[in-house]
Amino acid sequence: MFPTPAFYILHYLLCSRMRTIEKKGTCRPKNKRHSHLLLAVAFSFTVLFTAAQSANIRHYTVSDGLPSSIVYRCTQDKRGFMWFGTESGISRFDGKNFRNFSISDGLTETEILDIFCAANGDLWLIPFGGSPMRFDPVTQVCYTAANDPELKKIIYKGILNITQLSNGDILFSYSNNPGLYRYSNNKITEILIKDIQVFDYKAIKSIHEMKDGRILLNIPRHNIFLDMRSGNSKQISDIPGEVIKVKDDSIFSYDPSTSYLYALKLAAPDRVKIIDSLYVSKKAKKVNGWNDLMYFCNSSGGLDIYDHSLHLVNSLFPNELLNASFTDRDNNLWICSYTRGIYCIPVSKIKIFNTTTGLADDYVCAIHPLKNEMVITGFPNGEMQLINTADGKITSLASSNESNLTNRVRKIISTASHELLALSDQDLIFSGNRSITSLSKWNPSVSAPLGGKDICEYTKDRFLTATTHHLLDIGLSGRTVDTIYNGRTTCVEAGLKGDAWFSTINGVYYMENIRKKQYEYIGNRDTLLARRMNNIEQGPDGLVWMASANAGVIVLKNNRVLTQITTAQGLASDLCRNLFIEGPAAKAWVATNNGISSIHYTVENGQFKYTVNNYNTSTGLPDNDINKVSLYDGKVYAATANGLAIFPPQSQQQNIPVHIVEILVEGQQHIIAPQFRLRYFQNDITIAYTGICFTCAGKLEYQYRMLTGNNDTAWVTTSNQAITFTTMRPGKYTFQVKTATGSSITSIQFYIRRPWYSQWWFWGLCITGMAASVFLIYRLRVKNIEEKYTRAQQMAQLELQALQAQMNPHFIFNSLNSIQHFISENDSVKAQNYLGSFSRLMRLFLESSRSKFISLAQEKELLTLYLQLEQLRFGNRFSYTVETDPALNMGHEIPSMLIQPFAENAVNHGLFNRPGKDGNLFIHFYKEKNDLYCIIEDNGIGRKAATEQQKDKKHISRGMQITEERLKTLEQSTGLKTHILVEDKYDDTGHATGTKVIIKITEQEEAV
Repeated sequence: MFPTPAFYILHYLLCSRMRTIEKKGTCRPKNKRHSHLLLAVAFSFTVLFTAAQSANIRHYTVSDGLPSSIVYRCTQDKRGFMWFGTESGISRFDGKNFRNFSISDGLTETEILDIFCAANGDLWLIPFGGSPMRFDPVTQVCYTAANDPELKKIIYKGILNITQLSNGDILFSYSNNPGLYRYSNNKITEILIKDIQVFDYKAIKSIHEMKDGRILLNIPRHNIFLDMRSGNSKQISDIPGEVIKVKDDSIFSYDPSTSYLYALKLAAPDRVKIIDSLYVSKKAKKVNGWNDLMYFCNSSGGLDIYDHSLHLVNSLFPNELLNASFTDRDNNLWICSYTRGIYCIPVSKIKIFNTTTGLADDYVCAIHPLKNEMVITGFPNGEMQLINTADGKITSLASSNESNLTNRVRKIISTASHELLALSDQDLIFSGNRSITSLSKWNPSVSAPLGGKDICEYTKDRFLTATTHHLLDIGLSGRTVDTIYNGRTTCVEAGLKGDAWFSTINGVYYMENIRKKQYEYIGNRDTLLARRMNNIEQGPDGLVWMASANAGVIVLKNNRVLTQITTAQGLASDLCRNLFIEGPAAKAWVATNNGISSIHYTVENGQFKYTVNNYNTSTGLPDNDINKVSLYDGKVYAATANGLAIFPPQSQQQNIPVHIVEILVEGQQHIIAPQFRLRYFQNDITIAYTGICFTCAGKLEYQYRMLTGNNDTAWVTTSNQAITFTTMRPGKYTFQVKTATGSSITSIQFYIRRPWYSQWWFWGLCITGMAASVFLIYRLRVKNIEEKYTRAQQMAQLELQALQAQMNPHFIFNSLNSIQHFISENDSVKAQNYLGSFSRLMRLFLESSRSKFISLAQEKELLTLYLQLEQLRFGNRFSYTVETDPALNMGHEIPSMLIQPFAENAVNHGLFNRPGKDGNLFIHFYKEKNDLYCIIEDNGIGRKAATEQQKDKKHISRGMQITEERLKTLEQSTGLKTHILVEDKYDDTGHATGTKVIIKITEQEEAV
């Protein structure tokens, strides 16, 4: 509840106390008042200036980026940029930065006397001593007589005026010919006015379009109505002075020779009459007409503003020499000065109070709105002031007895008894019974400090106070102080049902019944509640709102977290300081360190739905650092770090459009277009953008994102006005940018083509080529392997044949030796028998030598013939046996000449040297599992004794060596596996009794 009229009696007492304090020298009231002007221009309103708030006049000079302090004219283009014609070229302004254009940008002359924006967006520039120029503000291309054939048609004759008609045609007037230039459909034509005689011709001072479509050419004493359709003209001479503006059938003129301002009316098609006149004491050198006002730039300095009733609305800058004025689409007033740059008086619905209007400090800690547009403010040193926001009157109130630089006023509330209570860091001030009481000294027995961070009234005259050491229950009527909680508390809120919530640095506690002083920690119910809160408020619908120190806003229902609102959901900041719940409107206002957020919410079927709107410097607030926010009588009150701001809630932030102003690809500037198709190596892109806001004081934040395909990336907030993307991969991109408080999105697309080596056709060729290469390599490899295999087989065959060739002479040599022996012994019978058997053996051998394998039957026959010959040669000194297992297949093939070398060794080296004729050679073939075995066993002298006897002989037997080499070759060429085991036999006394050879042959079918 808010104070009754008794409060103002209390206010008198407070002021009396202040005077007492002043006499004591303990406090010096700040009672300065400065009358500043705020101009609000609108179609249906006059210009208003008030002392209630500081005029938000902004001054821009060369130090802010202007190219020159001399500014002749200004205009606004279609996108909203302000353009200024200066002594050193033209300049574009977006509310924060100036972008200057000069000779290097295509201008033929830098001193621009006039600048005008056509309906199609082009800027027309009238330079000093040169022909007009046409400048495209989007592409930033300047068209002159050098690059535009149409502009060559304009012979420079001193262009004075330029205006655009309702049909889009542009008219130029010049000083030394009776005519006009018309620019229509990109064509220049010259219009000669026949009714004007050369001898009495005067310069056309201004051009105006009448309501009926005729053109009024303002020539001193020779005004003309020109019908552009028919070409007919009619002179009139009853318009005094120079025409300022035309509105419907009304004409306003100013006569510099008499200093009279006239209001005229069109009385007949070719005649006007004077309705009213006003003597103007100051002589004007330039007059502009905007909306319903006329602006006089005086020769002696200053700007006078008149309405259509010829009333002087106001005067500005009386000591400044000004060139021109201009009102933009938002009714902000721009003033071009002769030597001091530009002045801007922005229109704002936000009232601002700070030290320039008499506040004790720009840093406002606490606010408490009252009726009749009154508000109490608290400051960091404990001071408080009462502000009448209607007339700007500011009165200092009582301050804390502990007034110093670290005694912030935390909260000001109205009690149920219609008194006031102010809480500061070190004190609690109570106004009641027409007296001011510092509660820190009302009860000496109370040792707990009563100053703190938050206070609330839970029943009449009883309060909960959160201090740095306790949570206290203070009773004003009984002057009692009870401690509920020992420890640092940050905020407290009394609920609708006699309950309460309070926060500590460790989280939130809940008291179901305040009077019982029993509490429970609810931080263990949800991690969000285990955080420090800066403010807790309960709305009339029972929802509990908590402003956290780092987690945004947390909403509870029945002590359970219903939702959390953070920057991800649009909140201005996650650091929230204060809340105000607007019950009937179901809206919560949040004060943060980055502006104010208003949360409009609904709860339907348990679903919490909401929208967030933000207010900050871009919407006119003096600062984004907000300490307190409150709503009263349809107005929002914000205590900021740079003053008190008051505004109606409907003055929601402007939806500021953002424009792309520059595109750099690989450092090269490109003409701005909606889409860009780039090569794969053009992947370093810089995008410069700006939002046009002349009321934001240059404080504008943006949000951008780069979308790729279906990847909906998050918005990134920045204050930068240029973003660079490097080494972007090929693909389609959409860059989007908007202001942080707006919803209007500006987009631009980039398509970066893939390199030629990543195109589908290239990869198709590569895959085809690789497949062909692999196939070719495969074929070459197979061919190489086949050739190697063929060569290996040929080599193995040749080696086998060579080995067989080596074996044949060896056997023949031994056999011929035997025949020679018989002949030398004159044993013709044995020689003939031997020779017969030898010839039979040689025939079989020649037949088998053509192949690598012979059948087991052939091998047995060869062995039998051979052993017969050897038995005959050695005079039957040994016997032999060649037997095969009955189960064997005699057609089974084995390597040819495999057994013979072992039989030969047994005869020549084992049995031949054995004394007596009881030598025996046993050869046995049998099969075991899948292997063929051959046993060659003799009872000769053994290998050791045979080796000793061979030492003195020159002949070296090579039969075994050749056989082993043959078997290796056969294994390489056929895969046949043969294992040979040679064993020496001994009797019980260790005496050699012969040799046993075991040959294991894996069947050829399995080996292959």
